[in-house]
Amino acid sequence: MVRHWNSIVRKMAPILGAGLLLQAGGCSVDLSAIGQGLLNSIATNLISSVVFGLFNIPLSGF
Repeated sequence: MVRHWNSIVRKMAPILGAGLLLQAGGCSVDLSAIGQGLLNSIATNLISSVVFGLFNIPLSGF
C-alpha cells in the first residue's frame, strides 16, 4: 500500500506544484486587508460569544 501511495504522490507532485505556481503568480498579497479581515472576524466572534454566553440568548430565533 505504501508503494502504491508513493507512486501516486510522485505522479501528482509536478502537477500540483505547477498549479500552485500558476495560482500564486496571479495573486498579490495585501497584508493590511488580511489583517483587517482577521481583526473583524475575531471581534465579531468575541462579541457574539460574550453576548450569547452572558445573556443566554439562543442562536435560533425561537
